[in-house]
Amino acid sequence: MKYQYEDSIKDVLKIQKDVSDEWNQKIFGNLPASEKNDNKTYFYLRKSVACAFMTIVVFLFGGIGISYAAGVKPIRTILDQFTQKNENDINKDTLEGTTLPAPKHKLDMSEYYLDNLGYGYMAFSLSTNDGERENNIALGDSLEAYYTDADHKRKEFVSYEISPVYSEGMEYFDGVQLSFYGSQFMADNEDIVIKMGEEIFKFSDIKITQPHYYEWISSEGSVYLSGVGLLAAPDTPVKNYISSLIGTDKDTEQIATVTYKDGHQECLQLNAFCGGEHSETVIQFSPWTQLQEHLEEGWTWEEVAEEWKYNFSIYTFALDEISKLQIGDIVLDVAEASYR
Repeated sequence: MKYQYEDSIKDVLKIQKDVSDEWNQKIFGNLPASEKNDNKTYFYLRKSVACAFMTIVVFLFGGIGISYAAGVKPIRTILDQFTQKNENDINKDTLEGTTLPAPKHKLDMSEYYLDNLGYGYMAFSLSTNDGERENNIALGDSLEAYYTDADHKRKEFVSYEISPVYSEGMEYFDGVQLSFYGSQFMADNEDIVIKMGEEIFKFSDIKITQPHYYEWISSEGSVYLSGVGLLAAPDTPVKNYISSLIGTDKDTEQIATVTYKDGHQECLQLNAFCGGEHSETVIQFSPWTQLQEHLEEGWTWEEVAEEWKYNFSIYTFALDEISKLQIGDIVLDVAEASYR
């Protein structure tokens, strides 16, 4: 099976200025693989056979998924992880971080996504202060992220992951990708801060790029759908249904179907389920593929490479075109939702 990433990504990579904020959207990276924070437990689901195979691939290829060929910007590989790409779905204004103390590097935010439900995905390109590529890849182990409020006080994300982006062969440290969820980072005069060793980079004027979402209201609580996934209240049927599948064989199977207004459907599998018994839960999906079956059949890396990227991408929803999302017997019909 062939997945046409190169064709679908061409329009997205055309950089244009002055795109209106209401159309600016983009997705980057994944939620944290696993972590515990306060009373929340975070799960990141991968198929067992695929995980074992990925360990071998990463060892052989030096970090598949966050590496890229020389001369290609980090953003290209990050974009390759996603489906549903649209020229209108991207913030194209480059933001250059200010640094204290005197910087040895330049870190530029290439593109980002931020929505009203608290999802944020950001990609940064890195170079030395004289414009060269950084060959000290150990710097990638010193990354940290947080944000500051209007009073310049440090604030922590509820959940975040920051990852270095290396060149193919792990020769250069060329970029950073940041994903976070659950923060209140959406107010004016708040800055994203990236710390790399002793260098501190601040990024200001980051606006919400996806202002809209659907909300289904019930007596058990609300379920929200943004372009990158669901946010479900603790006692909602959606949250309880998926929670009941965690740890069973079914948590790696097809779990949902999205139907669009033109009638076509796409099958989805679980990518991330992040939350606790008494907290809102983040639910994200990946496109359903036959990767697991193909790996069990002994397909080579060359045969599954494209399917691999597709299988582990975060599925993105075209909000203006969706008709309904069905999860088990639960149907989230947009005709019954509020579009906010």
